[in-house]
Amino acid sequence: MKIYFKKFLKLIKRLSFSFYGDIYFYLRYNIRRRLISDSLKQYIEYKKYPYYFTVGNASLFCIDDAKRFCKGKGIDVGGSIYPFPGARVVENNKNENALKISDPNESLDFVFTSHCIEHLSDKEQIKFIAECHRVIKKEGILYIYMPIEDASLWRPEIMRVHKKITGSESLVDLCLKNGFKVLTISSTADLYFSKRFVFVKK
Repeated sequence: MKIYFKKFLKLIKRLSFSFYGDIYFYLRYNIRRRLISDSLKQYIEYKKYPYYFTVGNASLFCIDDAKRFCKGKGIDVGGSIYPFPGARVVENNKNENALKISDPNESLDFVFTSHCIEHLSDKEQIKFIAECHRVIKKEGILYIYMPIEDASLWRPEIMRVHKKITGSESLVDLCLKNGFKVLTISSTADLYFSKRFVFVKK
C-alpha cells in the first residue's frame, strides 16, 4: 500500500509541475506572441512558426559556426543584448550605426552581424557593405547571418521593421563589387529559417 501511495504522490508532483509549466509557457511565450504582433496578419504568421521565433537571439543559431571565422578584434553590428562573444556592439544611435562605424580604416579582424541587414533599405545595405570593407583588415572576415526570403514570417509586409530581405545572389554580387570574396555560403534554411554568408576582404 505504501508503494502505491508513493507512486501516487510522485504522479501528483509531476502533474503539479506540468500545470505550473503550462502557466509559465503561456505567460512567457503565448502572451509575448500577442504583444509583439503589430497586426492580425502578423500574429497569424507568428502562429505558424515555433515559439522560439518570438524570443529573439537569432545569433544563437550561428554563434558556434561564426566562432570558426570571427577571431581577433571585431564588432557585432546590431548585437543588442545578444552580442557575439568578445565583439564590441554597434547599435543604431546618433554617434554610430551600421552606416557610420567609428573604428578606423582597416582596423578590424572581423565584422559579425546577425539579423540586422534586413532592417536596412537597398541603399543602406550598399553603404553598410562599403563601411564594412573600410574597417576590415585585408583578409579579414565579414560574417552575415540573415533571414531567408521564402519564410513568410520575415517578409517586410509582415514584419514591418524589416525593409529588405536580400536574395543570396544579390548579396554575393554586392559584396564582390565592394572588394570581398566568398569564403563559404550556407543559403539553405536552418532551424531559424535563416542563411549565412562568410566573406573575406581581398
